[in-house]
Amino acid sequence: MTAREAAQKALSNITASPFARRLQEARLPSRVKHGTFILYETNADPMAHIQHYQQAMFMHDGDDAIMCKMFPSSLGKVALSWFHKLGPRSIQGWRQLAEEFTAWFLTSRRAPKMFESLSTMKQEESELTRDYAKKCWETFKEIESCSEEYAIATFKTSLPVRGELCWSLNFHSIVTLAKLMERIEQHTRIEDDILREDGKAVTQQPKIPTKKNQPYFKWPPSLGGDKDANRATNQHCSYHKDWGHVTEDCEMFKRHLDDLVSRGYLKEFI
Repeated sequence: MTAREAAQKALSNITASPFARRLQEARLPSRVKHGTFILYETNADPMAHIQHYQQAMFMHDGDDAIMCKMFPSSLGKVALSWFHKLGPRSIQGWRQLAEEFTAWFLTSRRAPKMFESLSTMKQEESELTRDYAKKCWETFKEIESCSEEYAIATFKTSLPVRGELCWSLNFHSIVTLAKLMERIEQHTRIEDDILREDGKAVTQQPKIPTKKNQPYFKWPPSLGGDKDANRATNQHCSYHKDWGHVTEDCEMFKRHLDDLVSRGYLKEFI
């Protein structure tokens, strides 16, 4: 076969319609209105692509000819090559085309995450709340049939027990993800303010010894009480990891440091 003959055969395969005669001969409007298409690439979820395509074409739901003929416009290079390899007159309607497409590219679909993916997550001590919440949210979206109630409960238990956000979520009634996100956003704004002021106000406070993980260093019990009524919400204690007073005014922290020094520890800080 010559190069010219091979080109003619390839062109013939591309121009041959895979649609049944009734679909092929159906006349389309001069301008088909639709939403924005996202081109399908082979590493994407084919079922998600079908859902997106149907949403973009919602005005033509039920019109097999339009749904079928517009579908190639939503396909990337590899998927378009698949489309042109469909047998002539082999597609009888939109449902069949969607099923053929999904079956062929189904191996590209990422396996959904299990509930354990969310329940085993824990916020690290140095991890910012904004970053951790985003990671949890992405995991939640990948779990099929995960209820908001379960997501909220597991998020609460994944936070540091004595952390400000954990205290806030347990103090206030949070029953929807929207409320949870609102509370997280309030906390992250405060967290961001602390980071912005870290070069002045926070660094002027006494530093927690770098040997805080040693057995002789004891963390204090929770401050407890009603924060809204009894605590200063603009003063943060690094020792208690909570709001109510600044570290430099923390009498419990001072007594603990004095005790450690008298016992021969923390010489490098004196």
